[in-house]
Amino acid sequence: MCTITPQDVVSIVTGIVEVVGMVQYNKAQNVKAKYRVEQLKTQAKNAQKEAAFERQEGIEDSRRKKLQSILMMSKEASKFAAGNIALSSQTAINAVDDVKLSGELDALNTLKVSEKRAEAYERQANEYYKNAALTAFNAKVSTKNNIFSASTRILNYGKNYYKKNEKVINQKFKEWKNAK
Repeated sequence: MCTITPQDVVSIVTGIVEVVGMVQYNKAQNVKAKYRVEQLKTQAKNAQKEAAFERQEGIEDSRRKKLQSILMMSKEASKFAAGNIALSSQTAINAVDDVKLSGELDALNTLKVSEKRAEAYERQANEYYKNAALTAFNAKVSTKNNIFSASTRILNYGKNYYKKNEKVINQKFKEWKNAK
């Protein structure tokens, strides 16, 4: 007859405790992973907001540069007018054009710099989203691994019990089969 020894009881209890522990650990890891995913998504959204803000700042700075350029052109024209130099003279036209071009280049450079910063924020946002997806994926894989591990342990305990009591179990099975 199959008997359950104290060693069998200890093995069964140990197996149950291990499986319960794995389940609890898995739950805690999933909570941690969900929190980290939300954290990464929030950081990504903030980076996207920073990108939009940076672009808007670039546009506004560019407009200020253009306005400063117009003011400088006016001052340059006033200097020539104060010196009784005709604004239609080549010297005056060249000087005003230089100020205008300098202002335009300054405005374009400001836009370019802010666009590069905005793109950096967008790359950062993409990295946050990728990390969030990877964290969620790893949590799922970890969950499956823990389930397989727990199942394997349970099956191993059953296999060990069967091997230990194989003769008795086979005898009981034959008796049952012949009784039909």
